[in-house]
Amino acid sequence: MRKLASITLIVIFSSIYYLSTVKNENSLAFQLKKEVQEVVTSMKPADSAKSETENVPQKESLQAAQTDFGVDLGSLNDEQLNLWLRQESAAMDMTNNDTAQVEIKLKASANTLKPEQLKDLVSKALNMNTPANQRILAAYILTLNTSEASIGAQVDLAKEPLPDLGPALPHTEAELRRTQELALRYMEVDQLAERARTDANARDKLKLLLNEAGSEEVRNYVARKLKELSL
Repeated sequence: MRKLASITLIVIFSSIYYLSTVKNENSLAFQLKKEVQEVVTSMKPADSAKSETENVPQKESLQAAQTDFGVDLGSLNDEQLNLWLRQESAAMDMTNNDTAQVEIKLKASANTLKPEQLKDLVSKALNMNTPANQRILAAYILTLNTSEASIGAQVDLAKEPLPDLGPALPHTEAELRRTQELALRYMEVDQLAERARTDANARDKLKLLLNEAGSEEVRNYVARKLKELSL
């Protein structure tokens, strides 16, 4: 789990790096997405010995949903989807040489999600009581889904106001947690901006975030992305 803690710190400190270098053309969201992508593509299935306490029928259902191309997440109920998310996020501290294949399967799995499941992932990503690795993975999975419904889900995450964490004084826990919250939202904005290059709906939703985003930092970040796209 020490590597997982390091992953979380990478997310936090990459956020701080962005906030202190706002004129840098390399966006935080791109850096964050790259870091998370590297983590996720290094995943391998969690050691079954670590999940002996999980509900056996649920595990069997997960195994049944496995395909050559990933996991049919759309066939899972809420409890099974939660179990999948826990297992995948727990596997973040493992390594796998065949990272390209894992990435392909993860994208394929993400694209089986139903609209209501996408909304559930938004809730998980925003829930501060959810373990950090699960929140990061939930937000990342949203960026891999290419359906029209995922655009709305990404907007919902990005526009959510930041939680009240107290005064974000320099070098305090509140500042670190605030930048992590921003990082999750920036990741969704970056993916929306990427889709906006070819998707009119994504462009329209990105423009709406200029007014609807509950954080000034996110609104400013959206403005930068729209300027880069000449929109």
